[in-house]
Amino acid sequence: MQFLGIKWENQLKNPWITYKNNPKDSHEQYLPITPGKKLTIIVGSERYCIGIFAHPEYKRSSCTNNSLVYDNSQCSYCKSKNATYFLPLNTLRYDQIDILKEQPHLNYINIFGSNLIKTGVAAKVRNITRLLEQGAIATIFFAETDGFISRQIESHISKTLNIKKLLLGIQRFDSSKYSLKKKKHILN
Repeated sequence: MQFLGIKWENQLKNPWITYKNNPKDSHEQYLPITPGKKLTIIVGSERYCIGIFAHPEYKRSSCTNNSLVYDNSQCSYCKSKNATYFLPLNTLRYDQIDILKEQPHLNYINIFGSNLIKTGVAAKVRNITRLLEQGAIATIFFAETDGFISRQIESHISKTLNIKKLLLGIQRFDSSKYSLKKKKHILN
């Protein structure tokens, strides 16, 4: 089984494991995560591209090349297809800017604990899903506009207030763990 990640339904807020039986399978499958049950994930020696997140619903499409990856979650081809969502705005082509302008996005600030704060952008259709993926202690949505303007707001907030736009998963986890220990100490 190839583990692709954890997926949340916006309406139901239930987590699911996203996987493929084989890296060459074109269809993803979902397995509900049941509270109280143990889940074991064994990391193999090979990593495959997770594919692209296709506009406008931001649904994942499988990598057409079934590429092995070594230092990222996407091959160069799939990463270039998703470039609209992470490249600096001044490097985007007109068609990529049009994609961003077509759908409403939300700006947010996440708080992870121990003074670790991040600003970000989420497509409106993914608002709850994005929150769960981030794993923040608290989130504030503060603007709704098209994706292009949302990205401009994100850059402005980041530069003006010196708030990061990107945090590594380990930074978020370590910060939250620290914050929870501190809260536990205060309660005892």
